[in-house]
Amino acid sequence: MNACWATYLTLCRPYELAEPWSSRRADDCALRGPADPAAATAYLQERHSAPKLIRGGVARRDRTGGLTLHPLLAAPDVGLILLRDPAAGKPVNLLTEEGCVCGNRAPAFAVLQDRHTCDALEGPQRALFLTGSLADAVLLRSFGLAAAPHTGFGRLKQSDVELLSTHFGVKQGPSEREREERFAAWQAESDAERTADAATRKKGPGGAKLPPEVAEEETDSDELIRLTFVRWTPHLLSPQDPVGMAKVIEDLQLLKRHRRLEIDEICQWFPEPQDLEAIRFALARGESNWVNGAFLDCASAGIGSIEYFKPKAAVIAPPADLAGAVEQLQAAMLAAQDEPSRQRRREALSHYQRVVAQQITAPLLREAAHTTDPLERALRLQFSQLSALFLEQAPQVREPFLHGLKQHGEKTNPRGDKSVAELLAIGVQMISLAKELTKWKSPSNSAPRRGTARPLNPSQRFTASDFSAQN
Repeated sequence: MNACWATYLTLCRPYELAEPWSSRRADDCALRGPADPAAATAYLQERHSAPKLIRGGVARRDRTGGLTLHPLLAAPDVGLILLRDPAAGKPVNLLTEEGCVCGNRAPAFAVLQDRHTCDALEGPQRALFLTGSLADAVLLRSFGLAAAPHTGFGRLKQSDVELLSTHFGVKQGPSEREREERFAAWQAESDAERTADAATRKKGPGGAKLPPEVAEEETDSDELIRLTFVRWTPHLLSPQDPVGMAKVIEDLQLLKRHRRLEIDEICQWFPEPQDLEAIRFALARGESNWVNGAFLDCASAGIGSIEYFKPKAAVIAPPADLAGAVEQLQAAMLAAQDEPSRQRRREALSHYQRVVAQQITAPLLREAAHTTDPLERALRLQFSQLSALFLEQAPQVREPFLHGLKQHGEKTNPRGDKSVAELLAIGVQMISLAKELTKWKSPSNSAPRRGTARPLNPSQRFTASDFSAQN
């Protein structure tokens, strides 16, 4: 990183952890970008030429020909982790939640050339933790752990699989055809060596080569790093799985199924409820040693292989209002379709229906019950039931749109179109009822006051009748 980057770093400020971790200090390499990216760009242009900024990767040309910061740095107060060379300590890259600013390597591989990561891997926890956000990675680094966002792990390529094998011991097994070809080649080579040099046989087993399968298994496990996915949200102290994490695990399962990736050594971290309570207790007491101990104990107890270590039944906190229920349900619907995500979706839907019943349907029913006029009561009861039906069907109708099933040019689902039409029809009925209730006047209120009736004058009614003379 050149002088342009050094100037940019002077515009950054230290990263401050939010509640409930505000008492902790993030490591010195965690930063916040400029609050005003446009002003930062102008400041850089005053000190460096535009071509130099572009060559250094700090800035780029926009559509109008003007200069703007690198896309990963364009957001105000962007979270950053400065990666330093392990030997000299010089800055080598900037890590954001979306990836690395310099180069296109996934953060999990880029941090292996970082001083903090190398120092952390020398400790007892020889593990790299992949988190759902940069905030979680910064928090874990404050405990002396090696951490990085999981960005880039959703669609691994062959080059990434090779890096997994080199650094994390995640091997790609051969197919049956490849295994047979390797064994045949080894057998042919061994036969040729025995024929060419009879003395080799007298040397015993020490002079013979091992079969390919045996040779591949001989690896130094002490040099490998345990790759661990963080399946909760530490910076919020929430057991909820980060958005996109289940999708990453699902992609690894696909690589195992179709490309024979041996993922048994990859781990995942699910915190136990009692461990979270211990962390909250330590934070409430303000004892930093207790906090460190509780957090590291949680990391030690809640880690296991992604193949064998499964989470307990997902539990999500019930929302306080309808807005929170809608937000929670939408997040659950956008999650991957594995069993824990489906469980969270069922719970979120249950919470949503409960909030609708308590805060929408129940008040409408109580208002209808207090109405004395039978006709008005019937209208209000009908409106309350239509409201409940509309709000209960709306999430299921909206879910396909959240998953992008109605993209332009794609064939639409007829059932989905019918559901939308049914929901709109309910909405039309609700609007009609609301208009009727707005202008409704109870007959008891509009009835004329009772008074002395006027005497009837029959002669005025029957003057043109044949009976008028008789009257």
